[in-house]
Amino acid sequence: MNYKVSLVSIDCNQELATQLLHSVLIESGVDVKSFYIKSNPHDVDAAGQLEEKDIEVFFDHLKKFNPDLVGFSLKSPIFDSARNLTKKTRTVLSDTKVIWGGVHPSISPEESIKHSDFVCVGEGEISLLELVKKLSNGEKGNDVQNIWARENGSIRKNSQRAIVENLDTLPLPKISDGNHFFISNGKIGDTFSLPEWTILTSRGCPFKCWFCSNETIDEIYGRGALRRRSVDNVIDELIQVKSKLKNIKIISFDDDIFTINQKWIEEFVPQYKKKIGLPFIAQTHPTFVKTKVITLLKEAGLQALMMGIQSGSERVRKEVFFRKTSDQHILNAVNILKEVNIPYVRYDLIHNNPYETRQDKLNTVNLLLKFPRPVGLNIFQLHWYPKTKLTEKALKEGIISEQQIEGKVTNKHAFQRGVTSFNYKEDIYFANLYYLATSSYFPMTLVRFLSNYHFFERYPIIIDNVVFFTKFLKFFFFGLNGLFKILQGKGSKENIFGGLEMLKRFIRPTDFQY
Repeated sequence: MNYKVSLVSIDCNQELATQLLHSVLIESGVDVKSFYIKSNPHDVDAAGQLEEKDIEVFFDHLKKFNPDLVGFSLKSPIFDSARNLTKKTRTVLSDTKVIWGGVHPSISPEESIKHSDFVCVGEGEISLLELVKKLSNGEKGNDVQNIWARENGSIRKNSQRAIVENLDTLPLPKISDGNHFFISNGKIGDTFSLPEWTILTSRGCPFKCWFCSNETIDEIYGRGALRRRSVDNVIDELIQVKSKLKNIKIISFDDDIFTINQKWIEEFVPQYKKKIGLPFIAQTHPTFVKTKVITLLKEAGLQALMMGIQSGSERVRKEVFFRKTSDQHILNAVNILKEVNIPYVRYDLIHNNPYETRQDKLNTVNLLLKFPRPVGLNIFQLHWYPKTKLTEKALKEGIISEQQIEGKVTNKHAFQRGVTSFNYKEDIYFANLYYLATSSYFPMTLVRFLSNYHFFERYPIIIDNVVFFTKFLKFFFFGLNGLFKILQGKGSKENIFGGLEMLKRFIRPTDFQY
């Protein structure tokens, strides 16, 4: 097929959807080059904001390739970058068509089609290939299922294609085919030179959390879309990864809930131990933390686990987030992870929530104080994603405006980030308390003391400095302990390197700075 396509992923080292689309097109004879552009990693408030030198490198290579179609994969926080790159693409390659796909275009196609020639709503593997075939034959391609298309000044909205029920029918990634490029810090290189491999063994989530786009995606198909690849299919991909990429030190399973199916885990673990044997990272949910499952995964190489708590208040979880998980469920899961002794565990919290009262935040502090210390935390700001139940509720009640929704464009065509501080001092104060509550270097009695006096809330700089000093002590002693282990020759070279990669992944700034 004499047709050229460029796929572009923003703010990601190895975006799985792009990688899979690349493989689908390559297998059908399409000439494809995929670009992964990393945004500013040092500023949590600049997600998706690209550096000029990286944009220049990208367009230098894009112009040389001169594709017929450019596809942008995007989530809501990177809407602005995608819009700007699209505008410039049309300037430098005037005859090139542009298609948008991914989470944001799927849940907000009305906004997305204003900036692109096509929008893919939902899964894109089959639809993109069909579109490319039609365009390469000189057809308009405006009648493909899952695709919205501009047509004579109007928008054609085609019907939805059924989801891919058997994920094993999709191709494995084309590793190191010379057509994947990672752009960061003004340089371009092979994406597969990175030490971490990200893999998805399933699609979908059984839960309907009101702050999450998964629930909105499910509504596109009118059903829960949870499916899982076979163990053999996953192992085949990882065997290929291990044989071709000698620098791989760690595997990251990106499933929303990796531990959801015990029978699958029981089949997976023996094969993974025998054929792969690399340390790995995964995500879980309190409901699916079982002693047997976690023990099996630990034996297979599980080094780090992330688990969403979102709030330490049962009221907030149930009434605001629609997450029906009790405090006892959470504590049971935490204790299991401690008992099995997973080396790195991080718990996700959402703050900056206008529906959360001061008492709710105190409840979070009190719940965290019941965790066996030390505890790792990821503290995220609440993002207002388009069309989620929580966003629609907040809009209706006047809590937020349209301009506070992620990926929203105002009448002036200025991008608006959805993060807003409703109570700056209180948010900073409690975010720091959460950290201190989980630190083994800070006495619990002092945490309780700090939480009972409004003086510290009025002057959050005091507790901010306390946290800085506590972090310094933590990382100093952690680093010293690691150095002693290396000098003593404990652990293999692979384990040491894997641990370092894990540390880089887990020791990162939280998302509560303003």
